Amino acid sequence: MSRRSWVEQIMGLPISVLARGKGAESKQADAAVRKVFAELVEVDRVFSPYKADSALSLLARGEDGWDRVDPVVREVAERCVAAQELTRGLFDAQVPGSTWDPSGLVKGWAVERAGERLREVVDVDWCLNAGGDVLVVSPSKEPFRVGLQDPRDSGLLLVLVPITTSAGEWLEHQLTPNPLIHRHTELGDTAIYAAIAVAVLAVVLWWRQRESTGRTPVKRTFLAPASSLLTASLTVVAVVVSAVAVYDVVRIGDSGAKASWSNWAAHR
Repeated sequence: MSRRSWVEQIMGLPISVLARGKGAESKQADAAVRKVFAELVEVDRVFSPYKADSALSLLARGEDGWDRVDPVVREVAERCVAAQELTRGLFDAQVPGSTWDPSGLVKGWAVERAGERLREVVDVDWCLNAGGDVLVVSPSKEPFRVGLQDPRDSGLLLVLVPITTSAGEWLEHQLTPNPLIHRHTELGDTAIYAAIAVAVLAVVLWWRQRESTGRTPVKRTFLAPASSLLTASLTVVAVVVSAVAVYDVVRIGDSGAKASWSNWAAHR
């Protein structure tokens, strides 16, 4: 299998792209990577806190206002607000005693956005790594393996971890376009509620099945099959909760189309 890699220094760190597959050596692959690098350079130009003429610096000095900034800056600001709500305040771009600083979100967002260029090339698996923010595109469904380095010896690997995009992959081509299902970097906190509900329902139904076959020491409890209405109600609830759980997995996994890890998640 053909492989090719590119590395550029952008945002003060090495940005690497690895291509794998029949089209890895093609001109289309090279053009897509150049577009990725160009887009990341533009993001750095707009959001760098170290460049005096960046939009972020102009805002910080009061030389520009929100009514005049580039629309992409407003988009990032909206995402920062959404991230703050999602993490219940653990992420906050408004640093106390300082100015607005979206650095904790911009890199992951930029990688996800630039990675769309890579999807335009067929028959190629991609791994885009921007200083720890990793995006994988794998039409072949073959995993990329990432080595975790031994902190005591940089020449040794502790373990190889496969990175795939298989979550919900079987649903990817069965989903119709829907504004409720979109591409994004999110945490899976909301799935815990559906998981708990499914677990509780599973225990209830399991216990009732045991009671109905006389395999429990207590013949009548509040879980006993007292009526067909209770059975029907539990069945309906189980189906609804299961559907919600599947939807949440697809939404968070983005139909298996990609895996994008943010710094916020990596630090925990």
